[in-house]
Amino acid sequence: MEEGLAYRVVLDTAFMVDLLRKKGGCLRVTEELEGRNAELYTTAINVYELRLGALKLSKVRETDSFLKDVEVLPVDLAASVATSNLQYELSLKGRLLEHRDALIAGTAIANNVMTIVSNDIDFKRVGKIEILTY
Repeated sequence: MEEGLAYRVVLDTAFMVDLLRKKGGCLRVTEELEGRNAELYTTAINVYELRLGALKLSKVRETDSFLKDVEVLPVDLAASVATSNLQYELSLKGRLLEHRDALIAGTAIANNVMTIVSNDIDFKRVGKIEILTY
């Protein structure tokens, strides 16, 4: 990371679920992010996935409270263009992402957030993005 630039990360759905459940590995990453004074983001797609699970488990209040501290990146025109470009590049290699993962990665790229906290190995197909696993 260049001097003076903020460390910006997108929190993927599984990470946020594990964080809400206080699972050990994600707590280590959380301490690392706090130590780096990271700017935390997620995407509208992640909010959809997280809240759907919260509705099923009657955990909406806890989930919404958590999301108040995370900036949500929208799936807008720039994100859609970045996603289509990404999927096209991956299709040439026969390595397409599932649509939601592609939208998450494309949204991150469009917003110049080049790190995703996730244990989803599919994101490793996106060479432009650093994957911070836990």
